[in-house]
Amino acid sequence: GYAPTWRALAGDVRDWASAIRVAALDCMEEKNQAVCHDYDIHFYPTFRYFKAFTKEFTTGENFKGPDRELRTVRQTMIDFLQNHTEGSRPPACPPLDPIQPSDVLSLLDNHGSHYVPIVFESNSSY
Repeated sequence: GYAPTWRALAGDVRDWASAIRVAALDCMEEKNQAVCHDYDIHFYPTFRYFKAFTKEFTTGENFKGPDRELRTVRQTMIDFLQNHTEGSRPPACPPLDPIQPSDVLSLLDNHGSHYVPIVFESNSSY
């Protein structure tokens, strides 16, 4: 089944909890069936995203990915976070947008004795 994959994913992104959380619900358990019905879950596994600070009821956005591999799901989670608008992005989520090479020096200005980590990656990197 998929349970080991989701458990591995939850462990893998545990440190992301302040920005995005992973929860699992077993729809085969009788106590969960009403919730699964309310959220319109009819096949398993179903993977849904819910935007931060959502106040009204929503059934979430279905996972759209070419496969259910851990790497694909992690990348989709990053895309989902990145697609939040500025006002609805979780406060603990770091800015995920790349900066222009010309802006790198501005990161180093006026920080006194603080360290500033800078990660250089390719455009397609996650």
